[in-house]
Amino acid sequence: FSIVNFQKCNINSSKSALIEIANIWNGGIVGLENIKNKMTVPKTTHTISKYLEKACEFGLIKESYDVVKQKNYKSALSATLLKRKDIHNVRCVQTGEIFHGYVEPRKKYNAKLASYFSAKNHNKKIYTYGGCLDDGTKLDWIIIDEESA
Repeated sequence: FSIVNFQKCNINSSKSALIEIANIWNGGIVGLENIKNKMTVPKTTHTISKYLEKACEFGLIKESYDVVKQKNYKSALSATLLKRKDIHNVRCVQTGEIFHGYVEPRKKYNAKLASYFSAKNHNKKIYTYGGCLDDGTKLDWIIIDEESA
């Protein structure tokens, strides 16, 4: 087995899909579902994720796999939140800031409001502890109507 280059065998065995996925990524398409939709023979998102990891490892994608994962996560989060019908304007009780939707509070304060103010919790109007300030102050959130925003 010492004369077998397993890395080269691995690259060659998955070459066409690996190269196609790397080319799609390098062409500016981000997100596992988006890549899947661009492929000539679609793969599962799990397989695409594994191929992206290999493409980074083999230098077919110039970004690190950590950067690729982060971009895919942000793409999936944005797509999920855009599909939601139950997004509301929210106000942070402690700061008074008003946000249109749940993406910015999550980015700014790591406040995971989307699942709490979802359809199953539609009667909830206040969320205690959703993220925190730099000094550790826990944040409370209130759903507000369009006129207040």
